[in-house]
Amino acid sequence: MNSIARKLIRAISAFIISFLMLFPNFGTGMGARAAEKSNAERFDETDVLADLEATEVDGVPFDLKNYAFSADGKTSLFSFVEFCYSYTPDLWQDFGLYVYLHNPRGLRFDVTSTRNSISLRAGDDEAAGYKKYHLDFLSVSARENYEGLFYKFKVNLSAAQKDAILGAVNSAERQYRVSELELAEIGKTEITLVTVGTKYFFSGYAGYYGPSGKAESTLSVRSEQADTLTLEKDKGEIGFTAYRPDGSNGKNEYTQDSLHSVYFAVPNTFIETYGEMAAVHATWLNAVLKPMLVTGNKDAYDAIRPFLGKDIGNYTSDLGFGYFGAYEYRSALNPVFGVDEIHYGYGFNAVFPPEYTDLKMVQFFQSKFGETVPALYMMFYSGAEADSADTYIVSSKELQEKMRSATVDFGGELVNEKYSKKLFSRVDDAFTEINIKRGDTYDLTQEKIAREWWQKLFGLGGSVVSSTVFDNIPAIEAVTDEKFTGSKQDVCDRLYIGEADYDSFKACYDTYHEERTVYLLRYQVSDYVSQEAVRLDVSAFMPSYTDVDSNAYFFTETVNLDFDILDVTFSNGEKETVIPVAMSPVDVIPNATPPLEVHSDIAKSGIGLLEIIIGLILLIGIGFAVYYLISLLVTEGASRGKRRSASRKRRRK
Repeated sequence: MNSIARKLIRAISAFIISFLMLFPNFGTGMGARAAEKSNAERFDETDVLADLEATEVDGVPFDLKNYAFSADGKTSLFSFVEFCYSYTPDLWQDFGLYVYLHNPRGLRFDVTSTRNSISLRAGDDEAAGYKKYHLDFLSVSARENYEGLFYKFKVNLSAAQKDAILGAVNSAERQYRVSELELAEIGKTEITLVTVGTKYFFSGYAGYYGPSGKAESTLSVRSEQADTLTLEKDKGEIGFTAYRPDGSNGKNEYTQDSLHSVYFAVPNTFIETYGEMAAVHATWLNAVLKPMLVTGNKDAYDAIRPFLGKDIGNYTSDLGFGYFGAYEYRSALNPVFGVDEIHYGYGFNAVFPPEYTDLKMVQFFQSKFGETVPALYMMFYSGAEADSADTYIVSSKELQEKMRSATVDFGGELVNEKYSKKLFSRVDDAFTEINIKRGDTYDLTQEKIAREWWQKLFGLGGSVVSSTVFDNIPAIEAVTDEKFTGSKQDVCDRLYIGEADYDSFKACYDTYHEERTVYLLRYQVSDYVSQEAVRLDVSAFMPSYTDVDSNAYFFTETVNLDFDILDVTFSNGEKETVIPVAMSPVDVIPNATPPLEVHSDIAKSGIGLLEIIIGLILLIGIGFAVYYLISLLVTEGASRGKRRSASRKRRRK
């Protein structure tokens, strides 16, 4: 905090006194009429510059000329105001907390944003956590040459929140510890972070609000800096990852457990002073992305692009092919009168009309886990190489960029003011807020299923080859040199890190491990679904379809929007201390990984030929069996006829 702001804090008491002296009849203790506005309502309406110019700094009136715009200036909390505190609940209706922001770089803040917030703790309980409150915009400096230099906000408090704060503070000296402000800029999706890290101590009362009820004010304020853990993503001090076992979670063949984690570097001075990290208090918004398609077929990619964002229902003849996730061709058990079947999970343009199925005596069934996708909003090209989709990982960065561009393309209602709601199949109604403790644990399941060729041929279920449970995975883990022994895969499996995230994770550790301790926070297990997809082309000249390739997959996953750590708890075994965290919220968007089971198109063709050969062998075998059975019946019939004839001849004799 700069020296000017420190001086201004000492003038806040004069600020409140001057306001109440201007309106001496507003005191709620004097019984204001219901038709009149309250002190709080009138204070909300005063202009930010009028407020500041009513103060004195070290006995000198506040002069706006002492403040100028600067490209190198730093946005800061200029003053934090406690308004009309009273120890008696009868006067609590006027109580409020206000924020004055100094904006020397002239940043253009979105004053309508619901993401504008302040994180603070009321009271002197060092084991209490921090809360995030929305900031209501009140006014901004509009005077010529000073437009946007100062902002005035009010901390939005519900009745329950106000009661909780007033119940937590000591009337003799009220303590508020502010860790950060988060502000949304116009045209930007990333939050602007204003680190505060300051304790404010208010004592005395504004006029009419003290125990005497007199007009004289005894209000005073002082401040001091306080320990605050800052985490900057741009400096690599915090990052995220997701780990998926090499097998399904048992729900179906296509769904994996996905363990969400963040890692961050904590200065060792915190640990030396307060003890080991014992808990992390965090918030985030869960959202599930709609199914997306990854394909290595450039012709298909180019053909689908004009249809992105359009609702084509089950099928459109304008697109001459469809994609079928978890595609399975089941040969008829009765080769003469039976009908072959195609079963699938996720499908795009995947419900072919009857004329394309009757000739080949094939029926389509959306019988597996998934859904028919009427509108595809995001798609990724995996490259021209053969089987490119089988190994293609959609990175978090690539996925987020696609989410942003799709939002521009398709618009509509926004989630967290940045992503189109059309991109999500589900968004939670409220943020998750949880205090995760060191003793908390998670379990992951890894189940592997195998099917023999004859099971695949006739669409029969496979058998579980192995089922492994990784249990008691600690929610909080300190990373050490010893945990980096072995190969990259060894480290990832040991620490439950996604292999594609290893390099950034290792870079964080290498950068900070000498002066800081890097912690892993594991906070959620979600379902990740990925299905290999087969492209089937339809013919416009005759009712038929062609199995083109399996160089594609559908996927869907859970993302955590605006993940934010509010505070961390340290424990030395005897005492717990909560330290606030200043960080800009991050969107945890895990990498998308290929399906558990993929097939090379070359191998797939071989399998198809093998299935045809086996099918022919079976048909020939069945034919021989039928021929042999008929021969036996004919031979037996002839034998019986001869025996009857001989018997009749004997009777005639």
